[in-house]
Amino acid sequence: MNKEIKILYLYYDLLNLYGESGNVRILEKRLKDNGFSVTIDRKTIGDEIYFDDYSLVYMGSGTESKLKRCASHFMSLKGQIEAYVESGKVLLATGNAYELLGSSITDGNGEKISCAGIFDFETVQDFTVRKTGDVICSCDFIGEKIVGFINNCSTITGLCDPMFTFELGGCGARGDGVRKGNTFGTHITGPLLVKNPYLLEYVMEIICEMHGVQKSQVDEENYQYKGYRITLTELMRTR
Repeated sequence: MNKEIKILYLYYDLLNLYGESGNVRILEKRLKDNGFSVTIDRKTIGDEIYFDDYSLVYMGSGTESKLKRCASHFMSLKGQIEAYVESGKVLLATGNAYELLGSSITDGNGEKISCAGIFDFETVQDFTVRKTGDVICSCDFIGEKIVGFINNCSTITGLCDPMFTFELGGCGARGDGVRKGNTFGTHITGPLLVKNPYLLEYVMEIICEMHGVQKSQVDEENYQYKGYRITLTELMRTR
């Protein structure tokens, strides 16, 4: 039983809008609740990065210009990323960082940038159209709804089987996000894992199983679950 875990917070300095670092902080808390010794490595462009060292990789949301800076660097790690994804370890990308997992991003000036190609979808950005709003989603791997917020100028094409189906919001799209094994990508911010404790516990189950640890139970009357229920109730009233 290995109770030491390392998290890679990738592009912490560039992709850090909307309090997305909260996803890393709440993962750290829950891992420590389960007896893990947690190390968080914050890495960015110019740092040596070895994905094999980590059980979880996280990337958050950033401005379009900063995302573009990250894209070529992320592409340079393509071989490592592919091996990491195939290994079954956890990778979570929220906000527009999720676009780095696709095959390309065409920016608002028409420049096409190659990405890692873990998934086949393509992104086209339009700086004149920004989609914002609260969302409620459903998915097939947890029974509870997903709540959050989207803010992007991107249109995704080639997304055949989105991870989340919109029940509220989504700016006309049917769904959002991708999943392959234990790799998850979504435009939804919030921070996602802070706003969605059931999703947090799903990710925790994966990590604990990987390390041969029995996940501890949580009190569903704690502040996080209460906040989730209040958010969901209020959003449902707007439908």
